Amino acid sequence: MTKTKSFICGVLIGTFLTLPFLLFGQQPLPIGNYGNLGFTVSVVSTQTPTLVANPQMTGETNFSFAGAVTPTTDTAANICALFPFIGASGQTNFVYDWYERISGAGGSGVIPTAGTGVTIVGLGTVAAASVRHWKILLNACPVPGTTSPTAAVTMYSLETSTI
Repeated sequence: MTKTKSFICGVLIGTFLTLPFLLFGQQPLPIGNYGNLGFTVSVVSTQTPTLVANPQMTGETNFSFAGAVTPTTDTAANICALFPFIGASGQTNFVYDWYERISGAGGSGVIPTAGTGVTIVGLGTVAAASVRHWKILLNACPVPGTTSPTAAVTMYSLETSTI
């Protein structure tokens, strides 16, 4: 009888703790001291844009230029500025997701270039009518209002899927 009560109690507590996540789902970007950035969809229609950390490097960036696109990422310092609590707390190795999509008619791909302090790891080209998933790792972020430590960000190219 005790095992049955323990089992039922465990199921009820597990359900109670899990229910809010099932009802509201996961947040697309991390929640920190300054709230959730949200999932934005930005449209870029030029061939050689310099991306702005917010909103073009959060959520999804849709490249609608008809030919090859060679964007430059924002700087590591500006990407770190999206998450000021990271530098303030001295945390390292904070990660978030970003997606780049090419929807331009006849587009021949997106090949990103790293901004200052950013390192790109893995295949960077995104073919026409597809989406590339990136993990953006904040290796080091400066304390807000300073330049120390030096900002360093690594972008890891993950899978690609077709639209």
